[in-house]
Amino acid sequence: SGKNVTTDTFRHVGIFFVAALYGASASIILVTSLSLTAELIGEHSSSAAFVYGAMSFTDKVSNGVAVVLIQKFTPCDKCIEEAFKWYYRDVLFYVVGGAVLIGALTAVALRFMKNSKDIAVPVPAVH
Repeated sequence: SGKNVTTDTFRHVGIFFVAALYGASASIILVTSLSLTAELIGEHSSSAAFVYGAMSFTDKVSNGVAVVLIQKFTPCDKCIEEAFKWYYRDVLFYVVGGAVLIGALTAVALRFMKNSKDIAVPVPAVH
């Protein structure tokens, strides 16, 4: 019965803590992505609209592909319910956790570069 109390407490109270962490991390990722895009543009402001548009398009396509893959690998309805029960939890944990690790490693790598402008690729100006 102690396990049920803990589970019920999490469902009614703890989920708000998880939602707050999820929202805060999504905001951090968004701000980091926009700042890296701005750094990529640098002094080439004439091509900024193209770069932001291309980054937005890439974001939308990659999210669409992720949704399709998650749906494709969802265990079937006739399968054992236990496999289906934890599927989305595992997807959230491993996919989001993996993305966070890749982002953290990238941020650390950028920090240790002598000049972060070394990785910026100048985009030709559109006249």
